[in-house]
Amino acid sequence: APDPATWPDGCTPTPVAEDPRIVVASDSTASEYEPDRAPRTGWAQRLAAHTGRDVRNLAISGTSTRSFIELGALDRALDLLRPGDLFLIGFGHNDPKPDDRFSDVFTQYETNLRRYLVGARGRGALPVLLTPIDPRLEPLSADNLSPEDGRMTGADPIPLRQWLHDHATVRPAL
Repeated sequence: APDPATWPDGCTPTPVAEDPRIVVASDSTASEYEPDRAPRTGWAQRLAAHTGRDVRNLAISGTSTRSFIELGALDRALDLLRPGDLFLIGFGHNDPKPDDRFSDVFTQYETNLRRYLVGARGRGALPVLLTPIDPRLEPLSADNLSPEDGRMTGADPIPLRQWLHDHATVRPAL
């Protein structure tokens, strides 16, 4: 596997395979839910139906970049990857929570994401970082429509978007 100390220098973009499998590492926003929980569904739950691809959804409700690693789920996800597969990575919703999932969004979160990226690239897969959902402390109402209102402390997505822009193989618009 590539040395994380040298990443992203020297990384060559991996071409997507002709028939790539999609492997998902994420939290509750992508998790599978039983029919009795409807209409609650994770975005990855219907991904196979919408893409016609083989989707391996390893999303675990409640996880952060840190706890997903600590549970061994990242290793399981990386073991599934083949050259040319897409590795969709969607975290950030739970990382700033003040419990055992906590990852400082300005330091540890970046270090954790590097493990996902380096692991995927080392297996010849194409990692795709998904912008995290900015969780709200209060439901939206007529008096609470500003993006700044109800934002969870530490979950400011702007520094993260800049980091993603700086480290992406294909740079998104800011």
